[in-house]
Amino acid sequence: MGVNITRLKASDLFEVLEFSELQDIAALAYEKLFEAGQIIFKPGQRADEIYIVEEGRVSIEVEVGPSERISVYVLGAGEFFGYPALLPSKAYTTYGVCLEKTKLIAIPGDKLLSLLEKDPSRGYKVMKKLAELIAKKLAETRRQLVFCVLPPSRA
Repeated sequence: MGVNITRLKASDLFEVLEFSELQDIAALAYEKLFEAGQIIFKPGQRADEIYIVEEGRVSIEVEVGPSERISVYVLGAGEFFGYPALLPSKAYTTYGVCLEKTKLIAIPGDKLLSLLEKDPSRGYKVMKKLAELIAKKLAETRRQLVFCVLPPSRA
């Protein structure tokens, strides 16, 4: 197990940390490979891991009708997702779908939280960045949903 610290530092979630603060996080991380079209997670599924896209693209999708989903945003290299693994609910609320062959860095949410709790300064930096990223993703989701609901002249 373990990934290169430089790869974590390049991610949007961990860019706020120093290399020395990433060593024990890198030791928790591991790679996961997915094929195009493969579902990483579904709504209601237990959220055990957070992810960083290393290669490929991942679509975050919401269900808008019976067996119909729309993509609310697409993530590429260096982008973090899977934040419910860091929340008390521990349940995904969206679909994560690979748009192409994809390599992810996965980190167990519980183990990451444990490290962050032991070092409140580092934990504050990561959680502050997490809040910023969640707010950005919610704004993107809202824009996408408004675009899907409103007629083209009002979107």
